[in-house]
Amino acid sequence: MSKPAIKSATQSTSALILAGGQSQRFNYNDKGLIHFLNRPMIAHVFERIAPQVTSISISCNRNSVQYQSIYKDYYQKTGIQPTSTAVPICFKDQSESPLQGPLAGIASYLEYGDSDTIFICSCDMPLIPFDIVQQLFDAMNESATDASYPVDENGQHHLALLIKRSAAVDALQQLMTTVDTETHNPERKTKTHSIKNWLNQINSHKMLINSHATAFADINSVTDMALIEQKTEQ
Repeated sequence: MSKPAIKSATQSTSALILAGGQSQRFNYNDKGLIHFLNRPMIAHVFERIAPQVTSISISCNRNSVQYQSIYKDYYQKTGIQPTSTAVPICFKDQSESPLQGPLAGIASYLEYGDSDTIFICSCDMPLIPFDIVQQLFDAMNESATDASYPVDENGQHHLALLIKRSAAVDALQQLMTTVDTETHNPERKTKTHSIKNWLNQINSHKMLINSHATAFADINSVTDMALIEQKTEQ
């Protein structure tokens, strides 16, 4: 296990790992528990971001016992302990929520805790940088914005996001109260209630990164995993 990063300006930042998807491209197997380089993907994500934040929670709609075991195993091995325990280790999407996908997990998480800022990432980014929270924290402060996430020529990495809690809550409330034809159109409603539209309502900074790096690569298929494992082992 690599040496943990040292917390500095991110002392009041908690983290949310999103692991509640259906993983259709992995034959509906729980993606966070699929092995990457001989360990569950989420274990890699966990050890990279845990030293940077006060606490970690996992949005998972199944296999909570396995996820809690990975959580406890990390802290037992490192001797590090989360400095905040206000948020549950694992939780499910709220059944009554009209939201779907990542935003459903984020909305449920915002019901807990009181950290000033939140780092949000998906469980399928096992090579995410050890200092990602600090990078985004610095970028957000320098740009005087309320959120920051990486971008490259291939697109925007919305699920490696640092955001101020107050801005996250305000934008979500605004999104939920939007009234137009999607109220009677589930397909359009799903598109409107999306991460992209949520962030469009927030003063955000796009942090430019190297498009050739694998650090922010998300793994959406067995083919993706094989290619990234090969690059990592070279």
